[in-house]
Amino acid sequence: VSYGTGCEGSDTMNVITYTDLPVDLGGDDAICPSSPFPVLTANITDADNYSWTLNSNGVGTNSPTLQTTVPGIYAVTVSDQYGCFGESSMELFVSEPEVDLGLNQTVCDNEPFPILDAGNDSASYAWTMNGSSAGSNQTYQPGMAGTVTVTITDPYGCEASDTVEITTLQSLNADINAPSTAVVGLP
Repeated sequence: VSYGTGCEGSDTMNVITYTDLPVDLGGDDAICPSSPFPVLTANITDADNYSWTLNSNGVGTNSPTLQTTVPGIYAVTVSDQYGCFGESSMELFVSEPEVDLGLNQTVCDNEPFPILDAGNDSASYAWTMNGSSAGSNQTYQPGMAGTVTVTITDPYGCEASDTVEITTLQSLNADINAPSTAVVGLP
């Protein structure tokens, strides 16, 4: 800066640009019925204000973490001393997979065994037949009578099982004893 003749001055200044705060609760998640509820973290520890909500209702304290207690949509808005803010939300739910192989079944020994379907398209499967490993597909067709059990594991690591008994009946063998010829209509 100059003023008049011979008067000059200079100064420097640093300009700091603040951006949105990188708050991240992570993606939607699920827990199994017997699992403890997780602690959520805003992943920012040096902010001034933390405002937590559950299903749009205020919860928690002015803290970078929140202990969850029920399923729902959790959100946090974080602000710092410079007026910058960031926000994030995630849905937490309880995953309760179910599997139903139906009732116990009986088939004749000359008929094919039933094809059992565990459903749950996105799960992994572990079949056993009479206690021995028998397969890992969604469907299973036993080759003998016995106890069939399937355990499914959903994408969140939650499990469900079902068991069905398959029994066989001996096919009927008819033995007809009759004369080789007969006269119809005469006594």
